[in-house]
Amino acid sequence: ARSGMAQCALSNGSNSKRLVFGGVTDITVAKEPLPGQKRSGGMSEIALFHADLFLLDCGADGGPLWTRLWPLPGQTPERSLRSAADLPKELRRKGGGCDVLALYHGDGSSTSVAPGAPPSKLPR
Repeated sequence: ARSGMAQCALSNGSNSKRLVFGGVTDITVAKEPLPGQKRSGGMSEIALFHADLFLLDCGADGGPLWTRLWPLPGQTPERSLRSAADLPKELRRKGGGCDVLALYHGDGSSTSVAPGAPPSKLPR
């Protein structure tokens, strides 16, 4: 697993408070068979990019304090992906990357394409 996090100051006047965001979860899935094939051709590596958001307060009493702002613990969008079958077939076939929010409805369910949010695929 890797993190791919970025950060910035909460405001110009408060360098001790930082917003930290980003993240990526790497998974390996069986490749989706091409049309007409009965079996897949190996494995695909897929990166699920997500937008976790934390506040890091380095001025807090007792030392740095991390606060998770979004999503709530245990409710990350990739948890709504119950299996590799929830990912788009093309992504399973070719591998690459995807914005997990493009697959997430917000009600805990997911489908291969969320309404109004086409998957953004990033080739590796």
